[in-house]
Amino acid sequence: MSTHDAPSPSQASTLHRQSPPQELEGLSEQQRAVIKEEEEALSKVMRSLGERALSYEAPRDLDKELLALREQLQEAHLEDQAALLTQMEGIQALSSHYQGRDDEQEEADFISAPYFGRIIFELYDDEGELTGKRREFFIGRRSFVSQDGRVKVIDWRTSPMSRLYYLYQEGDEFFESIGDQELDARLSRRRTVSIKEGVLRRVQYGASGERTLTRVIGEGWSNITRRRAQLHGGQGVATRPDTGKVHTSAESLLPEITAMIDPEQFSLITHEQSGVVIIQGGAGTGKTTIALHRVAYLHFQNPTRFTPERMLMLTPGVALKRYVSQVLPSLDVPNVPIYTFSEWAFTLVKELCPRLKHHRLLEHTDINLQTLKRSTLMTQLLERAVREEGRELEARFEQAGGARLKEAWVKRRELPLMERLKRLKRFVAEQGASLPLKSSQAIERAMRDYADPFGTWLDLFTQTERLERWLRDLGARPSERLLTRLREVIHLQSLSRERGGEREGEHNLRCTLDPDDCALMLRLAQLKYGALKGPSGKRFKYEHVMVDEAQDLSPVALQVLCGATPQGAPVTLAGDTAQRVIFDNGFSRWSEVLPYLPKSAKLLPPLKVSYRSTRQIMELARHILGDLAHDWSSREPRDGPEVTLSHFETQGEASATLSDALKRLAQSEPQATVAVVTRTPAEARQTFEALTRFKLPQLRLIVDQEFTFTAGVDLTDIMQIKGLEYDYVVALNVNEERYPHDNASRHLLHILATRAAHQLWIINAGERAPSPLLPELSAP
Repeated sequence: MSTHDAPSPSQASTLHRQSPPQELEGLSEQQRAVIKEEEEALSKVMRSLGERALSYEAPRDLDKELLALREQLQEAHLEDQAALLTQMEGIQALSSHYQGRDDEQEEADFISAPYFGRIIFELYDDEGELTGKRREFFIGRRSFVSQDGRVKVIDWRTSPMSRLYYLYQEGDEFFESIGDQELDARLSRRRTVSIKEGVLRRVQYGASGERTLTRVIGEGWSNITRRRAQLHGGQGVATRPDTGKVHTSAESLLPEITAMIDPEQFSLITHEQSGVVIIQGGAGTGKTTIALHRVAYLHFQNPTRFTPERMLMLTPGVALKRYVSQVLPSLDVPNVPIYTFSEWAFTLVKELCPRLKHHRLLEHTDINLQTLKRSTLMTQLLERAVREEGRELEARFEQAGGARLKEAWVKRRELPLMERLKRLKRFVAEQGASLPLKSSQAIERAMRDYADPFGTWLDLFTQTERLERWLRDLGARPSERLLTRLREVIHLQSLSRERGGEREGEHNLRCTLDPDDCALMLRLAQLKYGALKGPSGKRFKYEHVMVDEAQDLSPVALQVLCGATPQGAPVTLAGDTAQRVIFDNGFSRWSEVLPYLPKSAKLLPPLKVSYRSTRQIMELARHILGDLAHDWSSREPRDGPEVTLSHFETQGEASATLSDALKRLAQSEPQATVAVVTRTPAEARQTFEALTRFKLPQLRLIVDQEFTFTAGVDLTDIMQIKGLEYDYVVALNVNEERYPHDNASRHLLHILATRAAHQLWIINAGERAPSPLLPELSAP
């Protein structure tokens, strides 16, 4: 039913259609009875909604009714108080409705699917005997009470009475305090239903909702109990290969690696002088495992050179940082410094450049400026900026010391700028009085003026006319607006926090650097000094650098890391360009960034055996990528459950079904790890609030990568779980709005799918169509 055709309240009583006899053929008597009972319940609700239409023409005095109900509540028997409280709740909801009657679509949605759950409980007396009194509640997305008080729909998010639906299964006995009342009762009915356009489409029933009847209009009802939505079968199947210790005996060295790679790959990653090596492979093929074993291998082969303190590991986030910090000690390599790139680069810049000691790290910046800073153009602009400084000094030295000093400067042009100045200073000292006194003074001044990478960075981005000319020389056509904004932002970042005068909102930019600025300044330090060195006199050098998820770093950042070791020393870059989450970093294939890395950099043949996910999951992941997929594909040695798509009319119905499945899984597989993944952090919080009402064991909301890597359910957004893996993954609301047909959505959805080792379950709720990136998937 479209928005245009949405039913009015007066149409509600005629909207419901009961199943004709032919639609019930093939069902047992019990199944027919279940359907009949639920259709009668739905008819009762729809009639009440139709009766409510009269109240729209002549609104009741709601305040007077609430006062009357409060008086009744004071005199009512204990077992009647729940109904009165719910009726008061419904009148308050109706009052809110009158205050906002313009939301016709919300009203139409409510009438189309007024509830998704139904409970009935029977009350016990003080002697523990059933009294014969029953209470019925419908669980929906807003509250409604019929005029006679017999039909009570309660809001699943706010009503205290709804906790009975969340916490108990059919047949459970309970004693609950709800408000001022105490309920000693048995839950005789707990049904989850799907209603669309006023028609009953699905019923889940049984002691734990394990039985399912579904209806296809025109075809009839069918029993799909054996294919119900569930998570199962992963105990002992979804485990990943063990990370054992590296043995030191020659015949058994690195057994884990030799099982996964070919002889050429083994030779490259185990050679001390193999230089920059890029380990590529699809999701779950063991890239990180191999990179970690390379760290261990180098340490065991040459423990004097490759001490833990002289190696560096970078991970994309704090979750993988914690994970790696646990794995390396198990490989007998403790105390290796492990950082995210942002942490490392910011710390290093402040160590090298004393004038930046009060700067703060700004994690996010203008997306257009970010794209420019991360582009391959920056690699050439930085080199040109340092060359131009050398040319400026050429004229300065000619003026101070004549042609002879100029010639000595030009002769040393192959050296890094600051090393040239040191050599020139030594040359002048050796020449004695044969050169003018101003020669030494000019060199000393140059060593002060050009020592700081910060100054070069500031000049590069604030001399707008020169920057535009250089960009045009490289074939770029930057907009005047972009360059003006760049100059303004860089200027603000260079100011101390004490200064003022900026427009509102720009104060936070003062005295800040973003991670891309840090990468640019570190690269300028390398170009000026030939190493990670700066005006502080400190120098940083590593014997081995390992970078995980390297595909999300910019070309400049990769240059910095490749230059952080002596020439020819090992650098390990592990990553899969199909799993990008940064889409403005200047390259989308490893082949595109290779020209900016050392000439000896080697791109290893891809790892092609996926050890994490099943064949069914990887087939879906490749379909999602489409033409963005690699021209090679991985092989999956394991089969698993089919990837399924479940659709629910409401989020409440989806939450109820998911919670039932997670509870069953916790009982059958207590050690299972589960990720429930949304597109955005806000959606993750909303889902967490909904699921907490079901009292799920070990349910954790992850907002800042606080992963524990233990059994349970992590509820998080897609950006948090990059690089991680779970036995089970539930993807929420993979619809056309959240995952449209664009490249970013394809990469992100591919990452989401390949986090699952055993089973992937996709759940959609509401009217949005599934994402166009999905193939036709079977319903459970």
